[in-house]
Amino acid sequence: MISTFFSVIIPTLNEEHFLPKLLADLSLQTFKRFEVIVIDANSSDKTVSLAREYAKYLKLKIRYPKMRNMIRFYFLILMICLLMVF
Repeated sequence: MISTFFSVIIPTLNEEHFLPKLLADLSLQTFKRFEVIVIDANSSDKTVSLAREYAKYLKLKIRYPKMRNMIRFYFLILMICLLMVF
């Protein structure tokens, strides 16, 4: 099995109109060694169900932070990781 090379982290809140296009474009990539992590902040639309439809095309994880402020925390961690790499 090929290991994951990087992660695409997508924070969402009621993104049913935009998320399918992004996930469709990601599923068409020729480089497949990545995972997609959707962090949903308690969307009230079809965001999560639409994201689940792409699980058959992508290595997809859906996370639900307990508080909306957790998304800011995830981005802070992401930025620290990026700064350590570069």
